[in-house]
Amino acid sequence: MVYSAAAWAFDWEPPCVDAINAIAGLGFQGVELRIQGREELKYYNDETNKSLRALMDSKDLRLTNLNFTPEGASSPIAEERALAVKDFETVITAATQLGTQLITLGPSYPGEMTCVDEHYRPSMQVWNMDIPDGLDLVKNYEEYLDTVKSFASLCREHGLKLAIETVPYAWARNTDAVLRLLEQPGLEDVGVTYDVANISMIGEVAEIFVYRVNSRIYNVQMADNHGANNVHWRPGKGKNDFNAIVCALHDVGYEGPVCLELSDAEGAGRSPRGLYNPHGDYEKLCRSHRLAVAELERIYCEEGL
Repeated sequence: MVYSAAAWAFDWEPPCVDAINAIAGLGFQGVELRIQGREELKYYNDETNKSLRALMDSKDLRLTNLNFTPEGASSPIAEERALAVKDFETVITAATQLGTQLITLGPSYPGEMTCVDEHYRPSMQVWNMDIPDGLDLVKNYEEYLDTVKSFASLCREHGLKLAIETVPYAWARNTDAVLRLLEQPGLEDVGVTYDVANISMIGEVAEIFVYRVNSRIYNVQMADNHGANNVHWRPGKGKNDFNAIVCALHDVGYEGPVCLELSDAEGAGRSPRGLYNPHGDYEKLCRSHRLAVAELERIYCEEGL
């Protein structure tokens, strides 16, 4: 089992040097990095990528996944979608320089609509998304598909793998939405980043997702939640059945890394968009990661895996 950890739980935004050092200090074999849009993409230039690669190599860490959230991928405006493809070309270069074989495609919401921070959902009387006048969502889905096919083609050309992350309210929000994407011509070799907290928050049984998506799961992000909003706690603190989840992953033959995405665990840095502190309390967060690994190891042992 290769354990990885999400750098953005330690610091929501780059630089990520301290996060990498902390993850290495925990004894993890892998790390996941994330690029949230065009502004953060500027950080991952040739010099930075070379430095980060050297740091990870010196710590015996490998980059198990580079997570990218493109701006404009589902925009109804063709020029904005084209710019998203151009950004993705830059991400391809970054992934190669950083030494990963997998890029995860982060959420694109229909028509690039803004989604309210999901942490507020339990306290909101009305939960909705502001749909622009005249937006043709049937056409927009096809436009998004074409953009994703361009991303997949670029990955194929450079010998990389592409995975789509399941995210509430996005185009890839649940099992059926994911399967509909994966059956499209031109996406036959695209997979999924299975985020346990995301899929259970949307109202699905997390282990059933595994059996249905099966061999198309390329990456796993482990976190727990209570199902009311999209918190990412350490396994065992919410409502998911992790015994069933690890057994399901074993049954479908998943052998990839398991990334702890504890972005709402005690000590985590969280989105400043939600008026939170983006810088984590490393001492508390490291403890959360140790407890998470101990819980998963207990479960694997209990299930004889």
